[in-house]
Amino acid sequence: MSHRDRRAGPEVALETLTTAVEQAGVDALIVHARKAWLQGLSPRENRDVPPLDYDRVYRLKLAHPRLPVIINGGITNIDQALGHLGRVDGVMMGRAAYRSHGSFSRSTRCCSASPRAWRRRRPPLRLLSPM
Repeated sequence: MSHRDRRAGPEVALETLTTAVEQAGVDALIVHARKAWLQGLSPRENRDVPPLDYDRVYRLKLAHPRLPVIINGGITNIDQALGHLGRVDGVMMGRAAYRSHGSFSRSTRCCSASPRAWRRRRPPLRLLSPM
């Protein structure tokens, strides 16, 4: 990615990067909807200060319909995740997965083809619980 692309703004930089990795044969792309500021903010401040831009991720998916795009950033519950699934191929939930993993039991009913498979995967989720 050239310096010019980065200066043109996050939309151009993201498009340039996506095109390059897609041409290289990437299987999927996980995109955080928040543009991190590399100077002037702490990592903790970067979680809140720059606004989330889900529409940017949706536009990226529209521009690359054959590339699986998974959205990440600020998604804290199953209802929010389901809202994104109409526009992208997947949803990644970071801190919410270990802070309130019990709330994911509902996902068995709405997101899983096989509740039995969910039960087999359930024990490792206990390992994510903070001590």
